[in-house]
Amino acid sequence: NTIVQSMGTSKEKVVESILKRNEDSELYKKKIKSILRKVAPLIAKSVISEAKITPVGNVKIYSIHDEQLDDDYHISVGEKSVEIDKSLIYVAVFTKGEGISVIVFAGDNANKLIKAGTIAKEISVQLGGSGGGSERFGQGGGSIKYKEKINDALLSVEELVVRHSKE
Repeated sequence: NTIVQSMGTSKEKVVESILKRNEDSELYKKKIKSILRKVAPLIAKSVISEAKITPVGNVKIYSIHDEQLDDDYHISVGEKSVEIDKSLIYVAVFTKGEGISVIVFAGDNANKLIKAGTIAKEISVQLGGSGGGSERFGQGGGSIKYKEKINDALLSVEELVVRHSKE
C-alpha cells in the first residue's frame, strides 16, 4: 500500500506506472545528453582558460575532483576541450556509489607525450583500482576507501607528464 500511495496510482496500475516512469527517465537522460552536447563548447572554453601550463612543452592540465557531475558530463566536456585545445590533458575524478571513477582525455599534441590511458591507469592504481585506454581517452576506477587520496592523485598528473617527457 505504501508503494501504491507514493506512486499516486492504484494497485492494478503499479506495473504500468513503473514502466511509464522508466520511459520518462530515459527520455530525460536523452534530453540531458542533448543539452550537454550544446553547452560543452562553452564549458570547454572555461576549462581551457583554467588549465595549468606544465613545464613540458605546451602541455596544459585541467584536473577536477567532482562530487556532483557524472561520466556523461565529463566525457562530453573532456572530449570537446581536447578537440579545441590539442595541447590539453583533461582529468576528472568523481565518486560513483562505492567506487571512484577516473576519466582522462589527451589532445592530439599532448598524447604524443603521454597517452590518456597511461594517466588513467596511474591515477586509478593510486586509488586502489585499475584503468587504461588509448592515446586520446582513458578511464579507470578505484575504491571509495581511497577517497582521501584523490587530491594527491590529481596533483601527481603533472609529475607523470614531466617524467614521461624524459623517456
